[in-house]
Amino acid sequence: MDNLKIIFYLDGTGIIYYNEYIHLDSLIAVTKLTKKQISNGISQNELPIEFDLPLDKWDIDGYWGWKASVLFPIDRYETIQYFRKRFDVNRILKDFGSCNIQGGFYKNKNCPENLILTNKLIGYCRGNKKEIEKCLKKIKYLGKRRNCGKGKIIDMKINVIKNDYSIIKNNKAMRYLPNKESIRLVRYRPPYWHRYNRTNCCEIGEKYEI
Repeated sequence: MDNLKIIFYLDGTGIIYYNEYIHLDSLIAVTKLTKKQISNGISQNELPIEFDLPLDKWDIDGYWGWKASVLFPIDRYETIQYFRKRFDVNRILKDFGSCNIQGGFYKNKNCPENLILTNKLIGYCRGNKKEIEKCLKKIKYLGKRRNCGKGKIIDMKINVIKNDYSIIKNNKAMRYLPNKESIRLVRYRPPYWHRYNRTNCCEIGEKYEI
């Protein structure tokens, strides 16, 4: 296992994600999904799909997860960009009743999105360099609004480093880690959006000691 620093270079048009950071292990896990699993989707009422990833593991207070940090945007600048949401006219054939295009469900509208302008994101992990690189090369975009060209990756570099910064760097948490005193209730390994097996975890960047 190697200590790795991973750098994603973007095309400069920005990346969109909401109040959640992008965890590096979640990107690797996505590449393990089959086309059938992607098309069928996963319900909150089903047990989440978990994979054996080419990463080392951490073990804290009886919980375990993958040694992979979140991605941190470098030299970031935040702004707002609007995307036009249009009503799908094909739904008119399926719906009954009146169609009011001035308001409500049928109205065309502008949707504001929090756009982070950056051309570089950095993450850390500990694992098998060759296998991790093979997985991450399959990722072409990061964040949301990928169909609009946001978060496009133009290059990626993986460097072996001396220290392990996958979970803690300078006494600060680099990812979600168990913390009974925290009010944030999340999963501590992918899929992070799923509600199964959630526990109280620290905030990213919070002081943390093992």
